[in-house]
Amino acid sequence: MGRLWYGREEYFVVEDDLIAHLRVVTMNKLRRGEAFMLTVPTADGTGGRRSLWMSPAVPMSFTYSRRGPVPIRKELIEALMDAANSPDGLDVQELMTGHTPS
Repeated sequence: MGRLWYGREEYFVVEDDLIAHLRVVTMNKLRRGEAFMLTVPTADGTGGRRSLWMSPAVPMSFTYSRRGPVPIRKELIEALMDAANSPDGLDVQELMTGHTPS
């Protein structure tokens, strides 16, 4: 499991495969000057969710527990980009439960 660090001290646990794809989407969106909403599960086990405003003003980093590169799937990047561009933003919970982003 990887971690998405948001701000200086807060992180969210996400599977390595998914976090590698989120990294690519975030990098491309922010490089274009496009901030977006990302919704992630809370770490407290309640099933809650937290929405994060992904913008260059917030320090963030992506860490992986797996060694070596994670294969990037073009079709998943396209689906994530479509979701990030939607009015609701990108919801990681939907991806982790097997739902296709809309």
